[in-house]
Amino acid sequence: MMNHSKEIITRLPNFSIAFQQMASFVAIAKTRNSAEVLDEIVQQCFVILPQDPFSSARNILDAVNTLFGIMLAEKDVSLSIRRLLDKQSLIPLPGGQIGLSPAVKAQLETRISEAKSLEENVKKLWLSQVSVQSPALNSDKLWKSLRAYLTVAFRRHGIQMIILLDPTAEVAKEHVDSLSAALNSIIKQEFDSADFNDAHNAISSFFLEVRKDRNRAEYISQLADGAFSYFSLTVSPEICEKLRTKLSPLMLFLDTNFLFGILTLQSKSQFDVSTELVQSIKKFSLPFKLYYHDATQREATETISKIGRYLGRGKWPQRISRAAISRPEAFSSVELRYHQKNAEQAIEVEDFISPYRHWEILIKEYDIAIYRAATSDGRLRRRADLEMEYKDFLSRLSHEKEHDAIQHDMAVLETVRSLRSNAKNTLDAGAIIVTCDSYLCRFDWEGSRKEGKPGCTVLPSHLWQILRPFVTESENFDQAFAETFALPEFTLMKGGAMRAASRMLSILASYKDFPEEVATKMIADDLLLDELQDKKTSEEFHRVVDSALAKRVASLSNEIGTIKKELAEKINKEDALNKDLLAMQQKLGKTEKPQEDNTGVSKQREDQPIAVCDGPIKPAPEKTHTKRDGCIISFLVVIIFELSIHSVFRWVWLLDHANSYALQAGFSSVILLFILGLMVSSWRKFCWSIGTVSMAVTVVSLLGGPIQPH
Repeated sequence: MMNHSKEIITRLPNFSIAFQQMASFVAIAKTRNSAEVLDEIVQQCFVILPQDPFSSARNILDAVNTLFGIMLAEKDVSLSIRRLLDKQSLIPLPGGQIGLSPAVKAQLETRISEAKSLEENVKKLWLSQVSVQSPALNSDKLWKSLRAYLTVAFRRHGIQMIILLDPTAEVAKEHVDSLSAALNSIIKQEFDSADFNDAHNAISSFFLEVRKDRNRAEYISQLADGAFSYFSLTVSPEICEKLRTKLSPLMLFLDTNFLFGILTLQSKSQFDVSTELVQSIKKFSLPFKLYYHDATQREATETISKIGRYLGRGKWPQRISRAAISRPEAFSSVELRYHQKNAEQAIEVEDFISPYRHWEILIKEYDIAIYRAATSDGRLRRRADLEMEYKDFLSRLSHEKEHDAIQHDMAVLETVRSLRSNAKNTLDAGAIIVTCDSYLCRFDWEGSRKEGKPGCTVLPSHLWQILRPFVTESENFDQAFAETFALPEFTLMKGGAMRAASRMLSILASYKDFPEEVATKMIADDLLLDELQDKKTSEEFHRVVDSALAKRVASLSNEIGTIKKELAEKINKEDALNKDLLAMQQKLGKTEKPQEDNTGVSKQREDQPIAVCDGPIKPAPEKTHTKRDGCIISFLVVIIFELSIHSVFRWVWLLDHANSYALQAGFSSVILLFILGLMVSSWRKFCWSIGTVSMAVTVVSLLGGPIQPH
């Protein structure tokens, strides 16, 4: 296929260029080997560049480089052309040129069209969902940011999969860095600081809420498959073929974060991913044995007990729990899970923690066994050395981790390394760790590569990619696979900030009738959390929280005052309009009075008894009562309409329209006059006539004026 000497993957191939042809990129997702990948890419050139004359391998080589960023050997392209000519996918054309056969061309165009349609449907639905939560975000910038992030995410996914296949592949450091750092950088390029959190949450939701959209799961899965197929061109075809045709037996050591997913102590998406993965291994009889290390048993048990003790020290009103879940990345998984349950229905801490104290029983149905590692002086020394290296590694990346967690990670890593064979790639070495901790993965990969050995850790997305050729296609599988791309990365919090948020929440919970809105805003305040991290004593910590609380309450009072002022102004305007209408009513009443008097006199003259009988009925006061009710109800409906479009339903189209004020006045007038005419029969003709004119003016406002020449 290609020259498989060591290449710098960031230069060869250029994934960013390839990803711009997203529809074509998706089309290579279902290829089964490296030859098929290359053949598919060659054929795509004819579809994307239908006017270009292709007569030689050199022409196609240049097109592949331009469109997909791949530097191929000319002989490889020549072999691909020969294969395609033999299959009659390519046919000779007059003038020494070659082109796609009509049938293949139609087939490829259909596939690309379907891929574009899938992308457009995913885009529209996602942006519509985001607009409900964050209507102020610019949709074009948001989609551009998502595309940029997808490029980074799937480039890294493809590269990491290649490292699993070929540990000797040289990869530029920046393409195995944290995705969260890349996402933050992308968002800052498109959005200002005020919109940063909303944009971050929106892009995170693209993955975290993937089960709300079947098309999105399919879209993400195809992109991941395409990335893997694309980067498979950089390794030996024999390695890729082996991966796609046969799995070697493996011992899978499940990390604590993965087990917590099975126990529902993580987010719902991680629960779905974890359970779907272990169920698929069992369902399809894959040659994997599932274990958890005895150090993992101790860590999981101690974590549950520790958080149970912390939560049990206080009372947690539901409003405080609702504030906590508004920013899930600010809390540990177990703590967050408690607040999620408490927000739904009040629950005591002990009632929540109690089922998990013997969590080993809860996972028995998944056939996950404990692995008890033997110890020796030599192995303990190796663990100690690994712990020192890991601490230095985390320090360089400014990532905080508790000492107990470091000890656990290195105990499991040392055990797995001791179990591995001398195989040339990770998947044949006999044992691996499945973890959602990207820092642990990166540390292992960097250390293993220095020693010329395959890595020992994989992320869930890697394991899903490995399993795809061996698992019957299903909607649940695609959804779980898509969700793996969100698990380890979408967090804005470091350890210090998480501890600060947790301590602050416990203080807020101690206040009686504390406003949920204020708690939510304080938890979302990154500057406040940064300041709290530096406080050494409880007094300093409480002083900062109290100061921030006072500012938030004052700010909330100002907001309430502003709303009251705006409402008073609106009521004053309505009162003025009401007075004008009453003046009109009085004028109309004076006009009608002589006619009513004449009618009464005439009746008395014609038939005096009838006049006497009719007297007690008093129709005039009844009409006055109806007019008063009509005025009151009409104005109330108009006020409710105005408040609804501004505060409750947020009619964005009307509020942002160029003629917003005129349209609002028109709609309000039509509503007012219609109800008045409906309730007061004597005014009906007048009100509905004026209402018809108002409606016509409103329609004209909607039509706008003539298009001005540029």
